[in-house]
Amino acid sequence: MDIYSKVSNLIKRAFVTLTNKDSGQFASTQVKWFGNKVAATEVVHPYGLSSNAPVNSFALMFNVVGQEENRAAIVYDPKNRFKNLKPGEVALGSFMTKSVVKFLENGDIEITGTADQNINITGDSNVTIGGNSSITVTGDASLTVGGSTTTDNTGNIDITAPIVNIDGELRVTGEVSAFYGLGTELSFSDIRTKYNLHVHTAQGEFADTTDPDNDL
Repeated sequence: MDIYSKVSNLIKRAFVTLTNKDSGQFASTQVKWFGNKVAATEVVHPYGLSSNAPVNSFALMFNVVGQEENRAAIVYDPKNRFKNLKPGEVALGSFMTKSVVKFLENGDIEITGTADQNINITGDSNVTIGGNSSITVTGDASLTVGGSTTTDNTGNIDITAPIVNIDGELRVTGEVSAFYGLGTELSFSDIRTKYNLHVHTAQGEFADTTDPDNDL
C-alpha cells in the first residue's frame, strides 16, 4: 500500500450496527463503513469513562499505521447529545435515558435522574453544606442507621405531621410542651405544678383546693 493510501485510510466515519457484550478485556462494538463493510472494532474511552453506545451511534474509526485490520474507534452520538450547553458547561450522562450530571457555567452542579438513584458508599461519608439545604420527597422516606445518630442543631427543628411515632424511649434534657386541647402552651413542669396543687380529702374523693380554674 502506498503512502497516500495509508494516509487516506487512517480515519473513517462509521456507525454502530451491533453492541457487544461488555465483559471482555477490551471494549468493542460492531461497526459498518463504506456502506457494506462490517467488522468489530475496539472502542477507545478517555481514562475514567466507560460506555456501551447503542445501535446507530456514530463512530470515528482509526486504522493504526493505516492497517484496516488494526481498528479502534471513538463512538459518539451527535444527534442525541445534550444540547444547548453554554460556553464552558459540561454534561455527562446517558443520551438514551436522559439521566445527566451538568456542570453549569455559574458553578452549579445539576443532577437529573430519570429512574431510581442508588448510592453505595463502603467507607465513611462526610457532607458539609455551607448554605441552606432543602429536601422534598413526594413518596415515602426511610432512614436506617445501624449505629448511633447525633444531630447538632443551633436553630429550631420543625416537624409538621399528623402523627409522630417513636418506637422506644424519648429522653429530653429540656422542657416538653403541648397545646392540644389547651388555650395556651402547657409544659410538663406546668402539669407537675398543677398536679401538686391537688389533694385527696377523703378516700375515693379528689378535690382541688387551690386551683380556682380547675383546668387540669
